[in-house]
Amino acid sequence: MLTRLPVRVKPVEGEAIDSWLEHTARRMDLPLASLARMLQLSDGKRSCWHIWISPTQRRDMGTATGTSAETIASMTLSRYDGIALRLDPVTREIDPAFPYGALRWSRYCPHCLRDSQDRWQIRWRLGWSFACLRHNVLLLDSCPTCHARPRRRQTFRGLPEPGLCNCGFRLKDAPTTLMEPNDPILNGQRMVAHVIARDAAGPALLQGASTRDTLEAIRSISNRVLNYASTHGKAAVADVELPVPLSTSGGVQKPSRARGALNAEPPARAIEAAVGVTAALNILAAPTVAEAGVRASWLIRGQNADTGPAELRSCSQDNGVATAIVIKASTERLGPELQLRYRSGSAVPSAPNFQLDDVTRIARALPRMMWTTWSDHLLVGLPSTTEMRSALSIATLLIGSSVRAVEAGDILGEAASANALNQRLWLLCGSRQWPSICAQLIRLSDYLNRSGGPIDYGRRRALNYSSLLGDRDWQIVCGEAGLNLGQSASATWARKRLVETISGGPATPILLGRSASKVHTNAVDPAVLSALAGPLEDYAKRFLRQMGIDEPVEWSPPPQNCCHYGT
Repeated sequence: MLTRLPVRVKPVEGEAIDSWLEHTARRMDLPLASLARMLQLSDGKRSCWHIWISPTQRRDMGTATGTSAETIASMTLSRYDGIALRLDPVTREIDPAFPYGALRWSRYCPHCLRDSQDRWQIRWRLGWSFACLRHNVLLLDSCPTCHARPRRRQTFRGLPEPGLCNCGFRLKDAPTTLMEPNDPILNGQRMVAHVIARDAAGPALLQGASTRDTLEAIRSISNRVLNYASTHGKAAVADVELPVPLSTSGGVQKPSRARGALNAEPPARAIEAAVGVTAALNILAAPTVAEAGVRASWLIRGQNADTGPAELRSCSQDNGVATAIVIKASTERLGPELQLRYRSGSAVPSAPNFQLDDVTRIARALPRMMWTTWSDHLLVGLPSTTEMRSALSIATLLIGSSVRAVEAGDILGEAASANALNQRLWLLCGSRQWPSICAQLIRLSDYLNRSGGPIDYGRRRALNYSSLLGDRDWQIVCGEAGLNLGQSASATWARKRLVETISGGPATPILLGRSASKVHTNAVDPAVLSALAGPLEDYAKRFLRQMGIDEPVEWSPPPQNCCHYGT
């Protein structure tokens, strides 16, 4: 148990523990090291009092200083654990993966230092702190004389001088630039402060999200803003309705380096954090992801190609909301394959998450040629050929997956070259109805992924159709239809129709198991077609039963049902 100190100093609201102990040591006319030993704290250069103090230490320090253990805990970064940073539960070290977390030094407001007689706030150590809302100024990052970072290490020898830089400059005299109370930067700091305090909702697109998810989304967009600024300068960001005194309060005009979207380290300067976070909040304040994508379009167009943080490769590990915005903003730069992979036609796009097994499962419920009801609806103004219907099915398998078009074609039994498939996809993409095609195929993919279908087209594609509708069977079908067609050309037409209906693909010679002449549906009399419809369906059912398959002959998901899945 520690003895009571002869001199007690009351901490000010929000004060950091190292600041409080320095002022206590100064009042006692002691070096900080002596006070640390009296309180049984580490007095090494790498002391971490400002991060965490054990419950036992807090209780003993409370006895010695007359300050409650709860107040002592609130003076450490542990008060923000799980909110603005994360501490390892075993080592109590700061998790470097938490977005922006904490700085290894302290920013500061000279006006606050002057008002409080050099008391330092614990929140100034947060990567999310960049402005003083009491004095309407940016926080400073260094001494204006020697440019050293304040409070990077404790000074244990000599009488503490909390407000004095090692070079002798009094930090409360550092110059600042006043901002208007409603400046976007100050509003951005207020929003972040509310998110961290959990006393108000975050940006519109993040309603209901956890604090960490909210901060991750802000960090992701902020990093992209700073990457943009590293090429175009911070003033270029100001053109996007961000009227701030960049030229007089932020030092250099460009961030020191480009940043990747997933970089969790806080920006080096307060002005960088201010510009990045404020611009990010402006984008995230949009009512929809689509509108946020419009607001972020300038950002994507001007990305630094050296690091490419807005490139889609980072999206698989990024925050979901930030990913959706980046994809929406990038859509006009993406070809059809990437638009499908990243679901750019949906309300909330996402990075590919389907594995090969998922794609194969969806393919089993999908014919090689898109169902006629769907292709007639989707290919308005486009040729409704076998190749284009196949392109629709292949496009469906690309949605949310990383398989290539050729691989998707192989799964469906389409042997076209990569160049041919690419041309078909671009033909779809170039049509006026492409946004509608893309959105509806996304809904179809989600429907098949969740609900599947009553027909296993994968199995049907592997069937041997060489015995389908032999001569004897054809005679029976004709008899049931009340027709006397014999071995007319209609037999070849009927076999092709059955193969396409049952397999979901074109009636190739390989599937027919015989040479097939080109006979088109319009070569058959409509009356004959009508008469054969029922007998052919009955025959198809018998054929499937012979193959050990208990499924309907035909099926297609009603478009209105698919609209209930995914948007």
